[in-house]
Amino acid sequence: MDTGQKTESLAQLVADIEKEAVALPEFQRDFVWEIEKTFDLFDSFVRDIFVGSLVYGVPSFEITVRELDKRPRTGKGSRRKLNLTSYSREDIERQVKTNWFLLLLDRQQRATSIYRALERDGLRRSRRKA
Repeated sequence: MDTGQKTESLAQLVADIEKEAVALPEFQRDFVWEIEKTFDLFDSFVRDIFVGSLVYGVPSFEITVRELDKRPRTGKGSRRKLNLTSYSREDIERQVKTNWFLLLLDRQQRATSIYRALERDGLRRSRRKA
């Protein structure tokens, strides 16, 4: 039986968030992790400690979604409102077929922390230097 489980790189997660192929159901709580939790998460990666799996769903119904929190923790843009997007059933079908659109149903805190650490603070700087 195929459970749909797969392994994905952190870089792929960051890319999917960046291209908005991953969204949160509107009812998900806001991002609340302090920076120390992100340090602990990456410490677990380095030590090869299992940190749990991200849980995705493929929507097949009308829904309003929210972008993952890409805002900086402080400073310019940190208080910007997060984008909400309402999709009809037809819009969802199109998004799923063309963008592999997924809802992040669980582990949003981890996914957002990974994105912020790698994209905002790490990968972009590395790309600029290359």
